[in-house]
Order: sequence, then structure tokens, then C-alpha cells
Amino acid sequence: MTDRLKVLQLNCQGLNNQNYLETLDADIVILNETKVTNKDKVKFSRWNVAASVEDPHHGTLVCSKKGITYVEEEKEKAMDNDYIRIKFNKLTVSAVYVKPDCHIPKTKLNAHFTTEHLIIGYINAHNKNWGSSKDNMRNRRRNSRRAPQ
Repeated sequence: MTDRLKVLQLNCQGLNNQNYLETLDADIVILNETKVTNKDKVKFSRWNVAASVEDPHHGTLVCSKKGITYVEEEKEKAMDNDYIRIKFNKLTVSAVYVKPDCHIPKTKLNAHFTTEHLIIGYINAHNKNWGSSKDNMRNRRRNSRRAPQ
């Protein structure tokens, strides 16, 4: 393994085509909204399921190419959000899924920061400014702190 890791995050809206993952040229793949309820039923020929939060409505999987060593450091479902922290050699990866109507506690995110740390995931921050049909609670909270223009 080289010192460089290629990391990819996908919101897959259900894991119906598991063969698709076999075609990806990445070392680590974070899959959000898998809707997987039993990770043992997820099988890939080139990938390990390093960690998962199973949920029939969303769910998160962290997959790594076989041969890449990892240590699962934390896995938690808090306020119906998913948090997974895994150490891959020198790089720590936190996979996050946040429901549209929930917030991310700053203490939760701050606890994940280390010198070489990547926080990646799907946080459902809907905003009309970038073409979404609606603004959600996370975006309204951010906008309420802005100074009047």
C-alpha cells in the first residue's frame, strides 16, 4: 500500500447494485443511505466492510479494499445520526450521516479532529442558493447567524 489513499463517498439511496462497488477505483468508500439492516448480507469480492451502522431508513457502510488494514475506533448512532471513526494507517476517517431534521453537535465533531483526519459523509444541508427546492433546518440555522445585508 502506498501512503496515498483514494477516498470516495456516495449517497447510494439503497444498496441494490452491489456489483457497482467492484468497478470503483478507490481504496476507501463511504456509502450513506444504504438502508442495510444486516451488514453480514453485504458481500464484495474486492472489498471489506470495515464498519457499518445498520438502519432500514438510512445506514452507513465504510468499505476498504482487501489488503488495507484498519482499526474501528468508534461506531455510534446518536440522535438518529450515524458516526463511524476508523483508522487507516496514518489517516483517520470519520463517516457521518445526519438526518435533514437533526443537528450536528459541535462537541461530537470536535472530538474527531486529529492531525490527519478526514470527516466525510452526507449531512443533508439543503439550500436554495445551490439549486435545492427547499432550505432545511441546518441551512436556516446557519443563515440566522449572518449579519443583515
